[in-house]
Amino acid sequence: NMNYGRQELLRVYSCTRPRAITFTGEMMKIIVIRSTVMTHPASAKIVIEGTVVLKDLDVPRACALLMGLIYALNLSYPKELKNTLEVFQKIFLELDGLKASPRVMSLKCKLLS
Repeated sequence: NMNYGRQELLRVYSCTRPRAITFTGEMMKIIVIRSTVMTHPASAKIVIEGTVVLKDLDVPRACALLMGLIYALNLSYPKELKNTLEVFQKIFLELDGLKASPRVMSLKCKLLS
């Protein structure tokens, strides 16, 4: 079962004061702030090593940019996110898909069947 990492990669807040949220101790995470006003879209931030490195993003863009940051900064996947990020990289972004782990290849075959 590879879905355990979803809550580790994304953290969603419903908040009227997003500036009050701190990110110390977060190694790598996408923070999604949902407004209490339904007409306002959610806003995402990318946090690496407790620091907000990008903000005011939509969620799909935050996911893609996180993968770009990991690559550009030559970062290793955190242990608890390894499977989640490998699935995202190999299956959804189709990067290096033939070099996937057996678990990821099995999931890919199940998804494509």
